[in-house]
Amino acid sequence: MNRLYSLSLAALLCCTVLVASSVAQPFGMGRPGEGSEEGPGRGPGGLGMNAPHERFRGCSPLERLEQFLPPEVRESAKTLLMEHRKAIYPLQERAKGKKHELNALIATPNTSDDTINKLVDEINGLHAQIFKANVAMRKEFFKVTGVPLPEKPGRGPR
Repeated sequence: MNRLYSLSLAALLCCTVLVASSVAQPFGMGRPGEGSEEGPGRGPGGLGMNAPHERFRGCSPLERLEQFLPPEVRESAKTLLMEHRKAIYPLQERAKGKKHELNALIATPNTSDDTINKLVDEINGLHAQIFKANVAMRKEFFKVTGVPLPEKPGRGPR
């Protein structure tokens, strides 16, 4: 009786799997190339979450932004952004170096809390300088272009 019950249960399970897979195929839930790449939310050509971003694939944030700027302000905006990048790059590199230093100090057993806190304050100071520079650049960018720049590239207003 147990063997017959086990075989019946296995057959029922196989039938359930076969039916479920045959039903799923027409609705785009199968393997790639069998309808799974078409329709809303399912990749190129669909109307889902990725569709608005298809035109930006392979573009830098600056190239994406240039598509929305009026032609008369594109060069000045590009210059402003490039100068800003050059100005904050050394600060970013110093902050990265200080973070590596902090990680090394944390892994050292006899490091005092004062030393660690001092380094944390230095890192916070560098981040504050970067943030202030970003805000100043965004204000200047708005003055030049009339377009508000999002806090982080590609994210839009949050």
